[in-house]
Amino acid sequence: MPESEFQSRVPVEFKIEEACTIDGELRTVLAPKTVTRILALLPIDSRLSLWSQQAYFQVSAKIGPEKTVTRCRCGDLAYWPQADSVCLFFKDMAPLSKVNLIGRITTNAPERTFRKIKPGMIIHFSRSWPPGRTPTRALFK
Repeated sequence: MPESEFQSRVPVEFKIEEACTIDGELRTVLAPKTVTRILALLPIDSRLSLWSQQAYFQVSAKIGPEKTVTRCRCGDLAYWPQADSVCLFFKDMAPLSKVNLIGRITTNAPERTFRKIKPGMIIHFSRSWPPGRTPTRALFK
């Protein structure tokens, strides 16, 4: 994978206690300031909250609106400035307020995964390195 492509699509994973692991990717082109800030904070451990078909958790990024959207698709990853939280969408829906789209869930059938998640579960959000890749400091600047 070329270095520039690797930087624009950063693989991540969400480990939710013993329930499941959700793979995803953050895309810097969608909201560069938001994605860069969130990547600088990883890894993050937080407690999950649920609303409708959306899971979200606080990340302490303190980023304002950036290329906001009012509608999300099943599998979208977004940052919710109003709640300082990352959101995982498991259904096409309108969030409570505008969000910064930051990436996609890459795990198959995310809507089935949602059934395994309960409010209050601990989520571990981190980078996920492809086989044969190791992190380099230059990727995170």
